[in-house]
Amino acid sequence: MNNQSKALSIKRANFFFLISILLALIIPGFFMSTGLGTVVSIVPYAIVTLLAFILCKKDNVSLPEAFNFHKVKPATILLAVVICFATELITSFISNVTNYFFPDLLVLTHDQLYGAGLILNIIGVSLIPGFFEEFVCRGGLLTSYTSTGRFRASVLLTSLLFGLMHGNPTQLFYAFAFGIVLAYLCIASGSIWPGIVVHMLNNFVSVIQDMFETKYGKETVDHATRFIFPDIKTTGSFIYSIVLCILGIIIVCLCIRTVAKNENNEENLRLATKGGDTKTKLVTRSLVIAIVFLVILTIAIGAYQFVAPTFLN
Repeated sequence: MNNQSKALSIKRANFFFLISILLALIIPGFFMSTGLGTVVSIVPYAIVTLLAFILCKKDNVSLPEAFNFHKVKPATILLAVVICFATELITSFISNVTNYFFPDLLVLTHDQLYGAGLILNIIGVSLIPGFFEEFVCRGGLLTSYTSTGRFRASVLLTSLLFGLMHGNPTQLFYAFAFGIVLAYLCIASGSIWPGIVVHMLNNFVSVIQDMFETKYGKETVDHATRFIFPDIKTTGSFIYSIVLCILGIIIVCLCIRTVAKNENNEENLRLATKGGDTKTKLVTRSLVIAIVFLVILTIAIGAYQFVAPTFLN
């Protein structure tokens, strides 16, 4: 994908990730009770962008190269749209399984997350996170990691970090799976743009779903979409969900393989599947601090998920 001269050093990339999650999780958190958390998130992301420019300057690389802002073919964007909806089949199943064990945090924090109105929700829930989470994870981190030649390890580590940065058990597992898809798409396309499209569109679907649930009721929307996104309360629906999940995996794999062929990145995709031939260290002190912080946060919010319904009821 990129050689070392065109990516941030591992040390700077991990430092960038640490500062990014601290800013993105802490600053909006102070405004969550007002329903402005997603809007205020533009403040830490603006700081993150400035930090990215500074780190690129220190490593003597251009930001478009270091964060993988390369052009892709129109067909790749179209395939990214297909990948988005196929991935919904995968993450929906994982989410249903997770919610069987954990109360749904997105339900508990609904008013704080979607309380800003449709337009601001599109900006704050879909556009801003969709762009900047890709900018941080698949841009800064994945580009830096894969520059060492450790493709498969890069995919798994960045996907784990992507799952953890959501800070709660409800989203951890399906975000991890989503991160794997986004990482492979980035490697196959040689750019973060297709992943940005997938990420924004995925979040946009949740905003539109919330809009319909508010207008028509959650049960009505669930009933209307049950054929595509079934629950797992019965044996039949559970098996059907697994079938849809497998179908989603097959579609995603075929699309990513086609993207790699169209963008002439088949060798990089092969390395991402089979591994890589280097043992370069990807974990630094900054990343350890970030992981510890995210694990503690996830455990704390996981505990809140069990306690909150008692107080809310």
